[in-house]
Amino acid sequence: MWRVSDCEELVGVAHRIEEDGVIVAYVTDNELEPPGKVNTSYDEWVAFCSGVDVLIHDAQYTEADMPHKHGWGHSLMSQVRKLAIDAEVGSLVMFHHDPDRSDVQLDEIQRENDSFFKGKSSPARS
Repeated sequence: MWRVSDCEELVGVAHRIEEDGVIVAYVTDNELEPPGKVNTSYDEWVAFCSGVDVLIHDAQYTEADMPHKHGWGHSLMSQVRKLAIDAEVGSLVMFHHDPDRSDVQLDEIQRENDSFFKGKSSPARS
């Protein structure tokens, strides 16, 4: 387990669980590019998530949400997609969506994910 600090007010937790040859990484309340002091570098995140079968990662915001919510302790969907590719994960599950998003907006995000990952070797599904 890694304990990660996203900003002064928030602390997230990351788990890497290995059992019977299957590896899952669960990363919650994590801002991959936080303002101010960075406690865990992007390269460290890539190493932590490298080769996992399933990455479950906080992905609350779009670029349109920034800069207003920068520093709130949640990652951009685009950053999580990049991490999944760079870490060569098997499957990506993005969670912790903004509760103000409608089902229609979430469906559009899924279409964006499908388009982004189309033709890429990993992950298998977002």
